[in-house]
Amino acid sequence: MKNIEKYQSLLASGEVDALLLTSEYNRLYAAQYGVAEGVAVVTKEGAYYFTDSRYIEAAEKNLPGFTVRMTHPGSSEVERINEVIGEHTIKKLGFEELDMSYATFLEFQHALHAVLVPMQKKIDAFRASKEPWEIELMRKAQEITDLTFTQLQKVIRAGMTEKDLRAELIYRLYKNGADGLSFDPIVVSGPNTSMPHGVPGDRQLQFGDFITMDFGCIYKGYCSDMTRTVALGFVTEEMDKVYKTVLKAQLAGIAATKAGVSGKAIDGAARKGSEIPYIVHPMEVVAIASTMTDDPQVLAAAALHDVMEDCGVTFETLSERFGVRVARLVCEESQRVCGDPCLTWNARKLGAVRRICGGCRAAKIIALSDKLSNMRAISRDFARNGEAVFQRFHQCDKRRHAWYYRSCAVGLRDELGETDAWRELSALVERVFSGVESLAPDEAALPRGDERAV
Repeated sequence: MKNIEKYQSLLASGEVDALLLTSEYNRLYAAQYGVAEGVAVVTKEGAYYFTDSRYIEAAEKNLPGFTVRMTHPGSSEVERINEVIGEHTIKKLGFEELDMSYATFLEFQHALHAVLVPMQKKIDAFRASKEPWEIELMRKAQEITDLTFTQLQKVIRAGMTEKDLRAELIYRLYKNGADGLSFDPIVVSGPNTSMPHGVPGDRQLQFGDFITMDFGCIYKGYCSDMTRTVALGFVTEEMDKVYKTVLKAQLAGIAATKAGVSGKAIDGAARKGSEIPYIVHPMEVVAIASTMTDDPQVLAAAALHDVMEDCGVTFETLSERFGVRVARLVCEESQRVCGDPCLTWNARKLGAVRRICGGCRAAKIIALSDKLSNMRAISRDFARNGEAVFQRFHQCDKRRHAWYYRSCAVGLRDELGETDAWRELSALVERVFSGVESLAPDEAALPRGDERAV
């Protein structure tokens, strides 16, 4: 199916009679060729492209599926759009409401001889899944970017400025075949590398500098984007440690990336810096839970405990497939399904502690299994990397983590304190957070019991 035909399929329902494409991206997708300026109208019978004299020749040559018409100086596309509206008796015209300025919307609403109907989401949906030809263009854009990076490594030298290196980067992107820049390239060095979106300046590159470059190119309308960090001359022990920490996090994120895995889960894997596949954690939770119960529904909930929070699975879906009890247990263990999804770390953890303290035994078994699995991972990484392990989390304050895990242990003690799992959790918490003061978001919300016991 040609891309024009995809857009025409939206017209079959009768919701609108035609589509007005104003964004650069949807015009490119429909035509499979980029024209800098213009608008397109897709009807049931065909497609039209309107542009001015600067681009008319290129449009006529490269848009074989379109009827191309030129707009005239001093007039907008309104005149041409109205011609098509009249020719095809268009009463309702779907448009990209998120792409259009308010001023343009008012102009079109007043001057066009059809009712404008918002269709942005349905129009954009076709571009969500990439066609093979799109993937090839994206791959070519990245090949240009990779080649440029290889070449840059040979020209970087002490004494040149960040601006100098940026100029070399841009020149070589175009020299290697780029049609444009994905964004304004970032080139920072030394202390400036702490700024993810730093602006290249007059600082001169020095031996022993980290140099970070974030750049990409456009090739036939499709973009690349990559970030690379290199060291000039030599690296210190600390630089080597930092670089390897980031690399480990990146590899962990890549390893966790699978169809069906949420972006949040991938982000979490990267921040925790574990190269262990994501599926290992829920399986470990099941194994721990099995030492405290043989209830199949509890074990099922243990395996599924993250799917609502991390994968967007609904309570209704879980209920249909696994039963209401399993769904309720998973819901109890989830931190974001009830209430505001944008809650802060402190608010989410306070809620988790409260649920643990008030939960039934089955819910507490799942919570203990989850917390023990997490503490095992933290303990292993803490032994290898020390305090740096806490920099991988959204919440970097070790005192907050100390409060959270100590509070969880206290909340679980009355019901599960006799279990090996609880004793292991308590020992790991003491080992990792020994001598660390707990910093609670709200002291009044701490569970009852002697917190010093853990």
